[in-house]
Amino acid sequence: MAEKKKPSQFTAVLFTAAAVCSLMTSLLLLTRGNTSGGLMAFVLLTSALLVVSAIGILSQVGRFRDRASAGKHNHETVRSYDMAKAHVYQRDHINTDEIIPARYLNTDNEAELAKHCMEDLDKDFVTKVKAGDVIVAGDDFGCGSSREHAVWAIRGAKVQTVIARSFARIFYRNAIDCGFYLIESADAVNKIKGGDEVEIDYEAGVIKDKTSKAKIKFLPLPDFALEIIRDGGLLDHIMKTKA
Repeated sequence: MAEKKKPSQFTAVLFTAAAVCSLMTSLLLLTRGNTSGGLMAFVLLTSALLVVSAIGILSQVGRFRDRASAGKHNHETVRSYDMAKAHVYQRDHINTDEIIPARYLNTDNEAELAKHCMEDLDKDFVTKVKAGDVIVAGDDFGCGSSREHAVWAIRGAKVQTVIARSFARIFYRNAIDCGFYLIESADAVNKIKGGDEVEIDYEAGVIKDKTSKAKIKFLPLPDFALEIIRDGGLLDHIMKTKA
C-alpha cells in the first residue's frame, strides 16, 4: 500500500498547479498585447516556483532528519545479543530484490519494509526472526540494485548483523553509511546451522556458536567504519564531526 502524501507534498502540488495556471495566464495576456498583465502573471509564476522549491528542500531536510533519528536508535547493533538465532541460507548471490522486493519500494519506513524482508527468498522469515538474530549466507550477499532499502529492511527486522562469505560492494558501503554492521567470514556459512544460537564478540572478532561450540574468527571493521556505525550512520557522523 502506498504511503499517504504528507501535507508538504500536497502544498507542493497546490503551488505547482498555481504556477501552471499563472504561466497559461501570462502567455494568454502577452499574446493579446496586455504587457502589464503578462508581467504580473510572470511574477506570480516565479514566486510560486520559488515556494515549491523551498518546500521541496525543507521536505528533504525533514526526511534526512527522520533517517538520522532512526539510525540513532540502532547503535545496539554493535553489541552481542543473548539467545540470538542464526538464519542460514546456503546460497551465493542473494540479491537486493530478494532481500526487499521492488514492489515494496514505495516507502523508506524501516518498520514497513521489515514486514517484507527476505520475502522472495524465505516467505516465513518475518515470522521467525527475533530481535538480535543474525543472517548467514554465502558469497556476494546484497548484489543487484544499489537500493538502500535492502539495509533498511534488514535493520527494520531487528537483525543484529549479516554474516556472509562476501558482500556486494555497494551493499557493503550502504550498510556502513546507514550505521549497520556487517561481518565477512569465509567459514561461517559452512559451520553455522540454521537455528543455532550464536554470540558475537565484535571487538575480538569471534563468532561463538553456542549450539555446536564452534568458534569462528573474523576481521573486525576498521576504526573509521566503526565510528560511522557508532554515530548512527554517515550523515550523523558528518554532523558530529563538523559540529
